[in-house]
Amino acid sequence: MHSDGKKRAGPLSPKFGGKDLDSMVRSNSLLRNRLQRMTNTEKASVDSHPRLFADLAAEISHSIELAANAPSLPLGDYNCFEFALGVAGRREVRLIYKYLPSTFCDGSFVQHLVGSILISTTVPSTGDLVLYHDDRQITHAGLVAADRIISKWGKGHLWIHGLLEVPAQYGDTTSFYEAPPANDMVSDFINFARYREGRELVDSVLDFERTG
Repeated sequence: MHSDGKKRAGPLSPKFGGKDLDSMVRSNSLLRNRLQRMTNTEKASVDSHPRLFADLAAEISHSIELAANAPSLPLGDYNCFEFALGVAGRREVRLIYKYLPSTFCDGSFVQHLVGSILISTTVPSTGDLVLYHDDRQITHAGLVAADRIISKWGKGHLWIHGLLEVPAQYGDTTSFYEAPPANDMVSDFINFARYREGRELVDSVLDFERTG
């Protein structure tokens, strides 16, 4: 417990939407392996995913559907972490990645947030952050939407789905955190980049196109 009385990186949520997490892992195993093949192994085009997932529902029941109100950006211009943290398309994030591609909004940045400012919750509500983990690292992120999740899968579409209606590669473990303010996330990303790349270099990148 921190001095402000809030937990930063606490226990995983054992239930979501009234369902036990272990039972969801078991019941969604076949679906998740098929999603893994469709989105990764089989190299199907992103444009074909809505049709493939709809066809899959006739074989394996699922609730996956395209999410409305996706960011008005090309699909390849943002990832799941940028969407979930509210920084997709933000100038500062894009500039740092453009000129310093070794630092971007990925699982390493989110792990930094977990260890510093994110506040864990075992009773997630709409708009809160969900993180997915495998045995080694944070693999994926999304937003809570009532008893479902909105997340972006790789370079593909934004989907609304059940908690574990995701490709198997994202792992079986989830944790939930209170929704962080997007502006705070931009500032934290800049500071994260300064720590990794050096303040002078990062600030020169951010000033370059502003003054150029």
